[in-house]
Amino acid sequence: MAEFGQFYLFEGGAALIHHNYLPKGLLNESGEGEKLFADNNDHPHVSANEGYIYIDNRFNITDWVALQAGLRVVSYRIQSHSYNRFEPRASLRVTLSSDYSLKMGYTRISQFVQQISSNYINLLTDLWQPITANSKPLQSDQYSLGIYGNLPYAMYFSLEGWYKDMQHLLEYREGISSLNPNLSWEEKLTSGKGWSYGTDVSITKTAGAFTGSVGYGLMWNWRKFDELNQGKKFPSKFDNRHKININTNYDLNDKIEFNAG
Repeated sequence: MAEFGQFYLFEGGAALIHHNYLPKGLLNESGEGEKLFADNNDHPHVSANEGYIYIDNRFNITDWVALQAGLRVVSYRIQSHSYNRFEPRASLRVTLSSDYSLKMGYTRISQFVQQISSNYINLLTDLWQPITANSKPLQSDQYSLGIYGNLPYAMYFSLEGWYKDMQHLLEYREGISSLNPNLSWEEKLTSGKGWSYGTDVSITKTAGAFTGSVGYGLMWNWRKFDELNQGKKFPSKFDNRHKININTNYDLNDKIEFNAG
């Protein structure tokens, strides 16, 4: 990290990660009397290597305007196939007054492992599966706009709106789950797209050692696959239309605090 006065701040870094997956790692157990039999189906492991570098630049253009812009470059190799992705991100903060500020942002993210499910409840068939040489990494672009500020009586509020576009999502094909024994794990999946959008509002109140916050989110989360639901859009498993969060915090002293939510 390098800092040049109060105007410019630079950060950067790099990492290498080795992944070892077991895509069809289902453990079957059965018992007979006091004997326990286990079978992991002897499925092969899949290895992958991931490396990335990133840079982040922060500019305090004026006392009222600040810009943050960065780039992450990632390379992912699996099954002798490589994927290289550029992930730009940027945010702009404008101070409207001593109490209010406006912030807008954009972020691109690539994901090389996805949680795959074929129903609307969490079962053991919900597995994390890596991409393959026959599929592409999930890519999402998110746009956001928010206003933040102080209110009377030691209260703080935030109001945000966002939109996310997702490409190369993976789900099980119709009538297929991870338990189908005659198909490879790659043959069980199909690719599609998704999009989500919504708004979040929260209010935080501080009174001495006590802090409480109330938040509400209204959101939509859609999916569209050519091979699912006759090609028509359908709500995602995680389409939580209304969400309310209530949290409280009490600082007993410098070392002990209580939280409830």
